[in-house]
Amino acid sequence: MKHLNFIIPFFLLFFSGSLFATDPTQNPPIIPPPPPHLQSLVSVTKLSVKTINYAIIDNLLAIHFNKAIGSTLITITNEAGEIVYQGMTNTDMSLDYFIPIDALEYGTYTITIESESGDTFEDYFAL
Repeated sequence: MKHLNFIIPFFLLFFSGSLFATDPTQNPPIIPPPPPHLQSLVSVTKLSVKTINYAIIDNLLAIHFNKAIGSTLITITNEAGEIVYQGMTNTDMSLDYFIPIDALEYGTYTITIESESGDTFEDYFAL
């Protein structure tokens, strides 16, 4: 019983200090950036970063244009720089575009979107 009287206060003293001594403002949690496939495309020229969003949904790369920018050329290249997909869409007709990616192997891919006015968007996603 004497050992229990020593262990309980020691336990409470040791763990209460570690529980209440930490200040979350001094050591804020580190929040990692979202995975690449959830990030918006970054404009390399004039158009706003908010113009294009994309996400991988099931076996599709879903691209959403927040505004019409005319005809666009969409190219996906693999890590070796080989073109694995190329297609065109007219955002005046539809703001959504879907690319099947179930045939692509695991790896990192570059998606490039070029508008008819010459603006280019480029980003990376991983499977």
